[in-house]
Amino acid sequence: MGKPLCPGKTRTHHFAGDTPSPAVQRSALAVAIAFLGAFSPHAQALETPACAWKKIPPDIAVAEPDSPPLVLQRMLAQLPDCQKDAQFLAALGQLLNSQARYLEAADHLERALLLEPDLKDAQLSYAIALAGSGDISSAKAMIDNLLSDPDLPAALRPLISNQKALLTHPSGNGNSNGLLDPHAWQTRFTLAARIGHDSNLLGSPDLNSLALTLAGQTIVLPLDENYLARPAPYARTEAQLQVNRTTPEGVRWDAMASLRSRYSPAIDTAGSSQIDLSIERSDLTLRQSPVEATTFRTAGSYFNASASALDASSGTQFFAWGLGAGWATAWRTQALSACQARA
Repeated sequence: MGKPLCPGKTRTHHFAGDTPSPAVQRSALAVAIAFLGAFSPHAQALETPACAWKKIPPDIAVAEPDSPPLVLQRMLAQLPDCQKDAQFLAALGQLLNSQARYLEAADHLERALLLEPDLKDAQLSYAIALAGSGDISSAKAMIDNLLSDPDLPAALRPLISNQKALLTHPSGNGNSNGLLDPHAWQTRFTLAARIGHDSNLLGSPDLNSLALTLAGQTIVLPLDENYLARPAPYARTEAQLQVNRTTPEGVRWDAMASLRSRYSPAIDTAGSSQIDLSIERSDLTLRQSPVEATTFRTAGSYFNASASALDASSGTQFFAWGLGAGWATAWRTQALSACQARA
């Protein structure tokens, strides 16, 4: 279960399907979350002077379109005082999900599960946030974990199983609800600029002479002024495009292209341009640990290729390319700790 990173991506909405309308889907998920919360052993939040809040019923949030933003504004104002209240964080995550703010929701739901790992309503909401932010495999793992719980109310199993089926078998690149296919390409583009002053822009050794000892005699050789540190202002820009896609079969594609450029009006030789390209295909199969039901592992092969080119105003030119292949494994527990290894 990975947490997405990165604002600016085109994000996938949760549990895309053809048949139910958006209102029906939201209502069904709200009822499911409320039902799970009622059966959670920690369903009732303890109101304390430091974190006093009242959970808004999901049916009100769905029925009144203007209500969730106002409720969300009030809850965000209370967030500094409620960082250790798992029920508050779970409710905040659910509300952020309803506003399609999946990355923010995942952050708060992850903290809620760190505080109380057995909150089933938070587990379902976290699965929704993961799916909405494009991490479909982790969302499926969370749903499988819920379905494997013998204490899950029987009335909720068909609903949650249906959500899993919609994740596993999406229909095309879009559907009648206007939701995006969770297996479509996800993109992230960043553009950055920096203006600054460097005390040694060329990275020189800052020496004006070199002492050589020959036959017991020391000879001091003067060095060109280019060996001295040269302070100067500079400007640097960087553009980067990242795309990724997970196919219905679980194969993930990642590609990246970046362009970096540096310019200094005071030192002509400090200018440079660099381009980097990379692409990777990984086929990691998700499976549940036979030892611990809350531990999920992925393992499989990966292949990648990369290329880099540098052209500096000083006359330096550099080009490199690489090919890689191997075996990778990753595992994540319900406590949300994660590790990865590659060979």
